[in-house]
Amino acid sequence: MNKLKILRKKIDGIDTKIISLLLQREKEVKKIAAYKKSHNLSVVDKQREAGVLKRAIKKSKCKLSKIFIKDLFQRIIKYSRKLQK
Repeated sequence: MNKLKILRKKIDGIDTKIISLLLQREKEVKKIAAYKKSHNLSVVDKQREAGVLKRAIKKSKCKLSKIFIKDLFQRIIKYSRKLQK
């Protein structure tokens, strides 16, 4: 197997892990949605969302573009909101 194929195989494995983690996150979001619904809480929690973004940017330790991390997590949050409605 040539070097490029080996590297791409590693990327494929990482992609599989990312999908698995997103599916796990989705399960937890659905649990949160049920909790919020049963306790009459709003789907949107701006303070929590800001904290998620801040934490994600901090965890990347400037090794990933802040714009990329912010965009990625804003998309994840948007999808999470959609699941909760």
